[in-house]
Amino acid sequence: MNPEKRTVAILGAGIAGLSIACELSESGNSLTIVEKSPCVGGIARSVKRDGYIFDLGGHRICSDKQWIIDRMRQILEDDLQLVKRKSRIRLGDKFIDYPPRPLSIPFVFGLREGSMILSSYVLSALKSKLNPQKGDSFEQWITGRFGTKMYEIFFKPYTEKVCGLPCSDISVDWGTRRVGVESLFQAVKKAVFTQVGTTKTYATHFYYPQSGIGTLSDRMADTVSKNNSRIMLGWEVKEVRWTNGTINSLLIEKGDEQAVIEADRFISTIPLTRLVSLMKPELPAHIREAVANLEYRALVCIMLVVDRERITDDHWIYFPDTDVIFTRVHEPKNWSHKLARDGRTSLCVEIMCNQDDGIWQAPDEQIIEKSVADLSRLGFLSRDDIADSFVERVPYAYPLLRLGYQEHLAEVMGYLSQIGNLHLSGRTGAFKYWGMDDVIEEAVLKTKQILC
Repeated sequence: MNPEKRTVAILGAGIAGLSIACELSESGNSLTIVEKSPCVGGIARSVKRDGYIFDLGGHRICSDKQWIIDRMRQILEDDLQLVKRKSRIRLGDKFIDYPPRPLSIPFVFGLREGSMILSSYVLSALKSKLNPQKGDSFEQWITGRFGTKMYEIFFKPYTEKVCGLPCSDISVDWGTRRVGVESLFQAVKKAVFTQVGTTKTYATHFYYPQSGIGTLSDRMADTVSKNNSRIMLGWEVKEVRWTNGTINSLLIEKGDEQAVIEADRFISTIPLTRLVSLMKPELPAHIREAVANLEYRALVCIMLVVDRERITDDHWIYFPDTDVIFTRVHEPKNWSHKLARDGRTSLCVEIMCNQDDGIWQAPDEQIIEKSVADLSRLGFLSRDDIADSFVERVPYAYPLLRLGYQEHLAEVMGYLSQIGNLHLSGRTGAFKYWGMDDVIEEAVLKTKQILC
């Protein structure tokens, strides 16, 4: 066999799996992608209903690497558009820009409270300068850079609402991935000078497919299907069979039907915890114990069709207040006019939760009612404005970076690295809090590794 032509099995047809599949299939490799869902894309898919298009939380294309943007333009062609970003935080009855723009703080909070926020930062900055300490937790990281007042007002309530953990129990890695700047001074600098292609958190523009982010997944799937490869939708992996440091095959199932997939290389983009549970024979007890300490946060999206022309002109609005059930809302029409119709608009309301809690297990009608009630109480709409509603659930939305997770992850990864023909990729597969551009970049690097 030509060493550059391999048979490859990919577990999962999200952005990670599809990105790798595109790269490998263009090199002439024979691929089989196994996807449990009836459609491709994972969390980066679009849901269509009666002419309205919803993303699961809203996903933008933004990178400081031009080749990634060029790659997306090659895939999406004329469907890719440049959008000027607008997002805000709602704190009580106030709105502030997100990411926070320090120079606007006194105008939003008033001179007295704004001065307290800024002086809190200056004090923290001086302490950090005189006695620099990295800190292991998100709480230590964020207070040392933005001060206790900004932490208490926004970062603490919002982060704890998103993660479901006290900030003292969240790894510092959450700050470096989510906040994206090292200090309030950097925040001022980036807010003033950032252009397209700079730090994602502070980018003033982003790219977006006019027909929804699912267009990217669909186009990738089309490319793969044309290149001597197959995507098996609705098939669930039941066993990953391995011996002597090598994976031999997958046992997959769809309804009453079963099949066995054999390949030279296996790429897993499914949740790492799920992969370990599927290994036959079982991995050693200490590896199973280590992976049990790795957790994922779930996402519930409430999709609303609203009988109004527009609710806001924001792409996202963030809600740190604990008396509001949702963490973030986005209005698809503001991303692209093609996502709504008939003079109406729509909203995607995001609720973060765990798979074993009351929100995840609650009936759709109950979650919709609570979300609409909160939106109504906050003055965004009334119950009579709702023309249609439904719920979409994402069980593994992103890895939860609990304090100390790195040790457990290193133990699991160290063991799996001994399986020579297994490669882990993607947000859930590699347990990395990556953006879409990170996933695509990693896919290209992973492809080179696989072909070696």
